[in-house]
Amino acid sequence: MKKLPSLFKHAKPIALIILVLVLILTIYHNYFQRGNMEQFQKDFPVIGLTLGDSFEQVRSQSNYHFKVRSLLESDLIVVKKPFIFKYTSKEYSFSLPPGLFLGISIDLEHVTSIDVSPHLEYINLEDMLTLLRTLQQLFEQSGWQVSYIYNSLEEVRAQFTDTKEDILGFQEWQNSQGDEIYIELERTWEADDVLPKLLGKPEDLFLVRVVIYNKGVSKKYIFLEDTGD
Repeated sequence: MKKLPSLFKHAKPIALIILVLVLILTIYHNYFQRGNMEQFQKDFPVIGLTLGDSFEQVRSQSNYHFKVRSLLESDLIVVKKPFIFKYTSKEYSFSLPPGLFLGISIDLEHVTSIDVSPHLEYINLEDMLTLLRTLQQLFEQSGWQVSYIYNSLEEVRAQFTDTKEDILGFQEWQNSQGDEIYIELERTWEADDVLPKLLGKPEDLFLVRVVIYNKGVSKKYIFLEDTGD
C-alpha cells in the first residue's frame, strides 16, 4: 500500500477522537431511525471552511456555534452534533452528506487538516459502498482528480467480507491547489458484538473517514515548539 501522507504524523490525537465518535454515534443511532432523515436536514447547521482559513473565517462562513473562546498554538476543534460540512474553495467546493463528527486541526489559528465522517450512524457494508459511490461522484463533479486507488469498490467488498480486514484505504483525490482528500474505511463493530445486537443490527458496522490535507498549508502554519537550541 502507498505510504500515507504526513497528515497522520501531524494530526492531533485521532485515536481519542475515534473513541469519542464511537460514543456519539452510539447515542444518536436510534434517534435518527425514528423518522425520515430529510425532515431533520433543514435544521442542521452548515460548517464552511477551506484549508488555510483562519478560525475567524470559519466562524463567519458557518452558522454552527463554536464554543471556543481561545485557541492554543496547536489545537483541535471537535464538532459532535449533526452538521453539514461544506468545503468552500472557490474552484473545488462541495458539500458532504450530513455527518455527526468533524475534527478540525488548527495551527497558529489556521485550519491545517480536516477529518470528517459524512454519516449520522454506523453503516453496514452495502450502505457504506453506496456512500462511497456518492463521494466519488461528488468529488469528480467538483473538479477533483483521483490521484491514487488503494482499493476499488469490488475490492473493498471482498476484503471486508472474505479476508476480514478491519481498516482499508479507499482512494486519494487532489486538486490543482495541492489539497488532498484521503478516504479511510474502518470496521468498527462485528455482527456478534454487543452493540450491533443492542441496536437491532446484528451485522458488521463501519465508519467512513474523509481526511482533507495540504502539505504546503501545514508547513506554513504548523507550530514548531522552541527547543532552546
